[in-house]
Amino acid sequence: MAFAGNIFKINSPSFQEEQHQGLRYRLSKPEHFAATIQTDEKYPLVVYLHGAGERGSDNRKPILGLSFLGNGFDARAREFQKKFPSFVFVPQCPSGDSWQGEILDNVIKTIAFLQSEYPIDANRLYVIGYSMGGSGAYALATKYYERKGQLFAGIIRLAGQSSFDDRVHEIIAKSAVWLHIGLQDTELRVEKAREAYSRLKKIHGNGVENSTTLRIKGRTGITSTLTINGREKIKITEYPDLGHGINLLPFDHPAVLEWLFAQKMT
Repeated sequence: MAFAGNIFKINSPSFQEEQHQGLRYRLSKPEHFAATIQTDEKYPLVVYLHGAGERGSDNRKPILGLSFLGNGFDARAREFQKKFPSFVFVPQCPSGDSWQGEILDNVIKTIAFLQSEYPIDANRLYVIGYSMGGSGAYALATKYYERKGQLFAGIIRLAGQSSFDDRVHEIIAKSAVWLHIGLQDTELRVEKAREAYSRLKKIHGNGVENSTTLRIKGRTGITSTLTINGREKIKITEYPDLGHGINLLPFDHPAVLEWLFAQKMT
């Protein structure tokens, strides 16, 4: 992941280097977690699945420049944790692998481990994925439901390209989903993003659809939203003048994270 700003220090307590079941990952905790550990308060868990360029074994590349996550020493990082106190889990996929098979199994085992160790709200699990991780976000959400019977409350899929059958979409439709795609990306990725939105919309069968425009740092994103029972359930934002490198842009608009952290399974 290559979020602009590089705002926290790699060796700071904001993202501890961890390993479980052979999976290397980084973990950020709520800013005042140590002081509140004895309370009954529970926190959301955000899982971030990086793209192909951050694969490896260094346990560093996936978190370089994460400008909206963490509780480090930079003011923006503190601001994030004050507004969205949460555990943030960033696993690293080994070189030559992808978010499937044994790697995805280890991600699921590590989520279960984190839930056993920390006060995580099972009704507020979120996954964000970019590119290879965008495809992996769907794969994780469906396998996690099949294995654990639990759903991710919110999914943000950035430039994913894998195809999925109707059974997968029926599971995903239980979550709130926001798809993001640059229209200058490959024809396949654009097609898959639009197909995902159309299939999810069809599964729901009813609701109110509207279109809005996001303006982010001089860029424009056209958002279609399907609202069901007052909840913005399915969203897709298309960026007409951007290609594959959209991983930075959505999180520079406050509405994106506000939407994600508002999601909760009932």
